[in-house]
Amino acid sequence: MTTGSPAPNAAAPAGTAERACRALIIVTGDDVYEDIFTAALELQQLLVEAGFAARVAMGAGRLAGEPAHEELVVLYTAAGWFGAAAQCELERRVAAGAGLLAIHSANVLPADAPLTGLIGSRYGSHGPRPHESRYRVEFDGRHQIVQGIEPFELTHEHYVLDLCAPVRAVAWRETGYGREPLVHVRQKGEGRVCYIQFGHDMRSWGEPGVRQIVRRAARWAAGEVS
Repeated sequence: MTTGSPAPNAAAPAGTAERACRALIIVTGDDVYEDIFTAALELQQLLVEAGFAARVAMGAGRLAGEPAHEELVVLYTAAGWFGAAAQCELERRVAAGAGLLAIHSANVLPADAPLTGLIGSRYGSHGPRPHESRYRVEFDGRHQIVQGIEPFELTHEHYVLDLCAPVRAVAWRETGYGREPLVHVRQKGEGRVCYIQFGHDMRSWGEPGVRQIVRRAARWAAGEVS
């Protein structure tokens, strides 16, 4: 775990709570394959660095259980419960103007799940072996999320994605079977959606380029940059 990270549900830069955008980080599932607890702390820290008042919720029930106040919802789910009603409520919030940032295994979903269409992609497979490698991250430098970020190398597991809605890939890796999207964006009604494939373990969170992408993606999804 990263030391010095803010405690869950108590994360806002000093003196900025009145004017900071609010973010809700939802983590759910188990930690057999994904390090969701470290991810929750790292995501909260990154959002605070980006100027958000960020809190962590365990489980998707928070979506259906209280009024919406957050300008940004961040998802890191690992096969946990995420009922259809909660998914539809999230879809409604995004269409009304909230931002959504979906991390790594948040798109491990059935093809007919409402969240699949909202994110715009779903995990298809790890592709041919080896299921992870060290690869070069390439960018569409025209998009605000990645503009000016130099290509970098990262060791990470592979996701072959099934695209379920029109999306724009702004980061990718080249493979023998084609270009694999690593970060993609889309619009849903009045809201913005960004999916980031990184986040499997600390090799992601320790990479400065990944951290920069997450901070920028959060601000973009929340509408703080045009």
